[in-house]
Amino acid sequence: MNDLHAPDAPDPPAAADAAFAAPDPVARGRVHGLIWDSPRPIPAAAPAPPGAPADVVARADLPPGPVSGRLLGPMWRLGRQGAPLYLKRGFVARLDGPDRIAYAAAPGLSAARIGLELAYGAGAGLLHLRGALPLHAAVVAGPQGAALIL
Repeated sequence: MNDLHAPDAPDPPAAADAAFAAPDPVARGRVHGLIWDSPRPIPAAAPAPPGAPADVVARADLPPGPVSGRLLGPMWRLGRQGAPLYLKRGFVARLDGPDRIAYAAAPGLSAARIGLELAYGAGAGLLHLRGALPLHAAVVAGPQGAALIL
């Protein structure tokens, strides 16, 4: 069970769109070929091109509460409003579409860990919403060639 709980909240109202689009302060970076605006820096992110618009906006505005929804996998649930929820030890993210992530983190969770969970945890679900097939792999090379391990 996750040690941080987030509610199965409805999608943000249209009036909140303007506030959602401008997190402050903003850490910008390029991850998965997308430009991310986030209140936390994302480790290993490439610099974003100056002036380029954000493809993904992350906000730390998911209020705490109980987690509910249909289990989709070890770290994923489908919330009542149809929004995917990513849960991992002290971190909960709700994907509010292919370009928005609302999240909450347990007190004491490092900024680096939050950035990693955003981009490389919840980010996999975001890529799926955009029609991509995110895969994680490693490669082992030897004298006779290499093997890709998914």
